[in-house]
Amino acid sequence: IIDQTENAWFGEFAIPDGTNTRNLDAQTIDEADVVVVPAGAIRDAASKNPIIYQQMIGKVINDSRGIYQLLSWLSFYPFRSTLARRLVMLANDHGQENELGTVIELKMSQSDFALLSLGSRQRVNMILSEWRERGIVDKRSARYVILDIDALKREVDVEDDD
Repeated sequence: IIDQTENAWFGEFAIPDGTNTRNLDAQTIDEADVVVVPAGAIRDAASKNPIIYQQMIGKVINDSRGIYQLLSWLSFYPFRSTLARRLVMLANDHGQENELGTVIELKMSQSDFALLSLGSRQRVNMILSEWRERGIVDKRSARYVILDIDALKREVDVEDDD
């Protein structure tokens, strides 16, 4: 599961030779416009402008690094750390500062967080409840608010997962 930002593109594996066509699943949290560009049109443009292929290779490398890093986190770190890291990432990518803290401007359920962190909704609920009690995270109007980002970042480095 990769969180794409505004103006992101994906599906580049089908572009170079057209033989690696595969279906991609995409889900948006907010309303989005999706444009489908035929692989042949991109190949034609890239043959005239090789910088396009350079950009595609750079994106593939960057995405691969992100996937390897995510797999590392999911495989070797406690679930609490993984959940904290996802919240920090969402705060960085989708957060808006206000007098309370950082509001994550996405409507997300505990099930969404469980899916993003490869855990159970029950485990997410337990950890978020603990963080709420400690004044780290709160939920206001269907949005999560990071009250203490430094404390949340320290949770990324916890040693054990109770």
